[in-house]
Amino acid sequence: MAEDFAEQQSEIITSICDWKSDIHTRMAEMLRIDEGVEGQLLTSRLIVRKDGLDPFRNLSDDLKLLLRADSLFTSVQPNTQKTIIASYDLAVEKIGYRFAFRDGMPSNPYKHPVELSRIRVHREARRVARVVLASMGMENACAAELNSAGRRYACARCHESQLLTWEELVSHFVKAQQVVARVHEHPDQLEALQVVYRDVHDPEVFPDRPLVKYAPEQTPLAVPIRTCDICSKVPILYDTKGSEDKIITHIQDVHDIAEPKLGTHYSNRNPLGSLGFNFNLDVEPILFSGFHDLGSDMDVDTYGFWDNDFW
Repeated sequence: MAEDFAEQQSEIITSICDWKSDIHTRMAEMLRIDEGVEGQLLTSRLIVRKDGLDPFRNLSDDLKLLLRADSLFTSVQPNTQKTIIASYDLAVEKIGYRFAFRDGMPSNPYKHPVELSRIRVHREARRVARVVLASMGMENACAAELNSAGRRYACARCHESQLLTWEELVSHFVKAQQVVARVHEHPDQLEALQVVYRDVHDPEVFPDRPLVKYAPEQTPLAVPIRTCDICSKVPILYDTKGSEDKIITHIQDVHDIAEPKLGTHYSNRNPLGSLGFNFNLDVEPILFSGFHDLGSDMDVDTYGFWDNDFW
């Protein structure tokens, strides 16, 4: 059997390469049909270049397009619980395969063939990603670079303090836009509450503030939860909670109330009526108001970027 494999090894490798190339071409075509990309496809932002050479020079144009941080996909079948936003390799891994069952049980060793019909381009996420990347000074960046070496990001515009991957960060901004759009469909109800709901995730609101902050993994500290009572009312109906200083800032920025008051604008209790704790992850973050904020001495190794060969 080993001899038979050795004789056909070259043919097998060629077939695998052809299969991967076909996947790249078909997924890249989804992006081009949605909205083409002009200019340079992929620009190295964090990799330390050797002899000034482009680290992506040996990649096909299809793969370069797929590796862009604004090349984002989701499932054709919407998930009512959570919308998946994924770079192309995760889209194939998490969406492109059906669960395989044998004798009624999930079978890990076996996978059905990848089905690209299960994947579609996430147009809204692509648009949001470009806005965020531009604010960071990282246009045309590679998604793998942004997620390299345990890099995590947090929103610099709202009460949310969780550390996020690049895809999760984009998802956060997409969700924020959707909440604003839903709330603004009911201006009469906002007027009845005598409150405003400002889109603080819009770059043009507070233009002197960055959209994103970067912080390494840290041990979280438990702090008491505070809840915005304004956001719990119609038409907002959003569970806005966090540390007291975060909620006070939220009420000032979003609802334009200069001096938020405990018991009037926010409370100690969450919507379920129980006192809880949140995690404070603010740890001297680096603010992205342009990539130069990172400093010029940051070296990032390329090892680990190519897990699963981006197959």
